[in-house]
Amino acid sequence: MHAQSDQEFYSTLRTSEWELLHGADSLHYLDSGLSDFHFYNVAFRNNFGMMDLGISGSPMFPIKYQTNNVQGFDLGWHYLDANRFLYSEHSPLYRAKKPITSLFYIQGPNELLGIQALHSQNIKPNWNVGVEFRRLKEDGFYLKQKTGQYNTRLYTWYHSKDYRYHLIASITWNRISNQENGGIYNKKSFDTLKGPGRNPIVKYYTNDVWNTLKSTTYSATQIYRLGQKRYYPTEAMDTLGRAILDTIPTFIQRRQLSLKTSLQTYSNMFDVDGFTDMPFTNFLKDSAQTFDSTWYRNAGVSLGFESGAFRHLKKDSLNPKPQVFFYNAFLDINLIKVGWAGDYAAYTNIGVRASFGNRLWVEQHRGLSISAYYGVSGYNAGDYDFRAQVKNDIKYIKWLSAGAEFRFKAYEPDFTSYYYFGNHHFWFNKNFNKQGINSFSAHIANAGKKEWIRLSYTETQHYNYIYVNSSESPQQYTGMINVHQVELDFHGHVRWLNLESTILYQDIDKSTLLPLPRWSMKHSLYAQGWLFKKNLFAKFGVDLFWSEKFNGLNYVPAIRAFKLQDASNPFSIGNYPYMNVYFTGRIRTVTFFMMFQHVTSGLFGHNDYASPYYPMQPRAFRLGIKWNMYE
Repeated sequence: MHAQSDQEFYSTLRTSEWELLHGADSLHYLDSGLSDFHFYNVAFRNNFGMMDLGISGSPMFPIKYQTNNVQGFDLGWHYLDANRFLYSEHSPLYRAKKPITSLFYIQGPNELLGIQALHSQNIKPNWNVGVEFRRLKEDGFYLKQKTGQYNTRLYTWYHSKDYRYHLIASITWNRISNQENGGIYNKKSFDTLKGPGRNPIVKYYTNDVWNTLKSTTYSATQIYRLGQKRYYPTEAMDTLGRAILDTIPTFIQRRQLSLKTSLQTYSNMFDVDGFTDMPFTNFLKDSAQTFDSTWYRNAGVSLGFESGAFRHLKKDSLNPKPQVFFYNAFLDINLIKVGWAGDYAAYTNIGVRASFGNRLWVEQHRGLSISAYYGVSGYNAGDYDFRAQVKNDIKYIKWLSAGAEFRFKAYEPDFTSYYYFGNHHFWFNKNFNKQGINSFSAHIANAGKKEWIRLSYTETQHYNYIYVNSSESPQQYTGMINVHQVELDFHGHVRWLNLESTILYQDIDKSTLLPLPRWSMKHSLYAQGWLFKKNLFAKFGVDLFWSEKFNGLNYVPAIRAFKLQDASNPFSIGNYPYMNVYFTGRIRTVTFFMMFQHVTSGLFGHNDYASPYYPMQPRAFRLGIKWNMYE
């Protein structure tokens, strides 16, 4: 069975700033499927989960190798990105004929509370405003382990009646406050404990330690389109039998100019309630000062010229024809300040970007796309990022499609790897070289609108790789690290029974510097279909997450980063089946889930660690309900 279509209930349509910048004005219906609806914890919303600290909202590190996608200045500290609302050109914009409100509530033991809300409405047919809100808090199952986050996004989208002018503006706030306990001190002591909570009498941080992150992003994008107006004939006739032209002209877009202005503020504080009996040996600042803080400001302007995937008029023709290709060019200027301990560093970054491709790439991600970035001046002078992608159906095997991607990138180290000054750590790595990536990937999949099987291969050469060594400071490996990845994605069904599987194999020749599991997988077996005379669309299933045993990176709260373990005393994780059993359902505009999380807890020994020294949560019941309300 397929998911219900929201078209049955309302006519709210969705687009994004990226689509408008590329001239793709088509609008889409909202997705209403039940796929992964029960994954309230973002750590499991990718294919394999991530290493985290065993509680929702905590720092995370992917167990699948991923390349850096930042162009321009990168502060670093991406450990909480998945728990923030980040500005993105792909964030949804809505056109709502009727106001839409969506509320999502999640609850569970140990004070798990999650609230998500969305409201969007059109003040006028050409002016939409909306707000998104997310609140998540959890006290955790172990000592001194609490997380809390607030995320809010306000946005508006206005366009003139002839679509010549567009304004997209947004404000995004994030506040995250997590209590750190440093992880368990001794694995053996913890594993001998019994009971669902297993509160250990071992050495956590003895005093309260908090990491607080605050960020705000203001953004406004204006688009002005160039083209021509045409008066189309109506069905009315004059006295001579000629068609009377429409009194309102139709604007046919051909090119567009864009101006984006933004301001991003960020602060990150590590606060310790006294140092007595705490595992800190270095005091680089006044030892009476119990916190260190880093702040960041980035004011940006981006000027763009886009020949998007518009339709245009040929000479002496009233019929608009689609443009076959698009090309875009942008100039980015950013004024950057990073500050700490009463001092700061300032940079003026200038970069240029361009892209070229065909119309099908914008509309369906098929065909050809080429993009490039170059850092002209500032902190990222000399950076470059070139990417070429192609995807199409195989000519002689119509039921198959294939694609490939080439990428060449060189980029300056993120700032927190280059320089850091805190209470307990200091480094100034002025001799670090640019990191680089050369990668090739290819895939083959079934053709058609719905992809149900996909086999992909990626080969990456990562040179001048930067990692955090076991002494808790960044270090650069000046050689080459080779990464080979093979991934199989499958979604098959027989009537109401479905199987979704992702299997990943990755081979890393310098696994001591980049320790990730070779094998990892996710399987989801579920039955779904209509019940009670098609009044309930239901889904009952089991999730399985598994990865091979490996010596993962160890989180260090004081520097907000994951480091290599001490090779003489490694802490292995993995080779443990993590399973959920869940039921989800939808009754018209109400969707709900009930889930027994980690049902395998205690059944396969004591290898249930989310990352080194951080246990997974024990077996627990979670409940969530989402209500879409429409006037």
